[in-house]
Amino acid sequence: MAELPVEPRPIAEISHGPSASEQFLEKNQKLLIVVAILLAIVAAGIVVKRGMDEGARLAAGAAMQDAEDVAAMQDVVKNHAGTPTEATASVFLSDLQWEQGQQSAALETLKAVIEAQPEHPAAIPARARLGARLREQGDTAGAKDIFKALSEDPAATWIAPYALISLADIAREEGDAEAAKSLLTKVNEDFPTSMFSGSAGQLAKFADFKFPTEIDPPADELPATSDGGLPNPGEDAATTTTDGPSNPLLDALSETPAEETEAPEAPPAPEEPAITPPAPEAPDAGGE
Repeated sequence: MAELPVEPRPIAEISHGPSASEQFLEKNQKLLIVVAILLAIVAAGIVVKRGMDEGARLAAGAAMQDAEDVAAMQDVVKNHAGTPTEATASVFLSDLQWEQGQQSAALETLKAVIEAQPEHPAAIPARARLGARLREQGDTAGAKDIFKALSEDPAATWIAPYALISLADIAREEGDAEAAKSLLTKVNEDFPTSMFSGSAGQLAKFADFKFPTEIDPPADELPATSDGGLPNPGEDAATTTTDGPSNPLLDALSETPAEETEAPEAPPAPEEPAITPPAPEAPDAGGE
């Protein structure tokens, strides 16, 4: 029986109309244009904002450099709030306040910048300044807390040696020489390349040193003269008596210098003998 011919079947039907992407673009063409315009505006805004921020930072930095007194630095902090310069200017402001005797205001300025911008790079030196100034004012406990926190802060490793040395000084003042040595040794071991390492080594040698106790000098008991005054040191030393052995130097100074003796006169030169001419002989009587 003969096989019937098989009619070919198409694998896929090719569409000759617009593709799906073309249809999407055609339907949303206006929307895409609007989106593109908005993106361009946003990009331009970012560029402008960065330029304005950079200009504000430069202006704030220039103003901070020109400020030379408390009032001018306060204006920098106020007029450039929100810029990175604000925190740095606040630290400089505290320095000026401290130098002009405004200790309380200087401390409050440091506390404010530390609390407001704890992540700012200027916050770490601000904390170190606060610890040093609290210690200078006698608040040893507050200074110890700040220095201890700085020595343990991973972000403050560059200033940790200074904090450890400050803690060692406090320990030495409190009479704990062993704690002072331990802290100074830690500086040399943990921060051998620090600029404070050499100083720590020298301080460790004198951790046990104690300053001599200061006492008032004894009052000099000098005998009063007949008129109620003090004797003249140039007077005869025989009028002053001492209980201990005499001091040769003082004795020599108190002695009346001996009178200068006249040099003996030179003996008179011997007189030359007088030369008498011989008397002429008498002529002989027998001759002519």
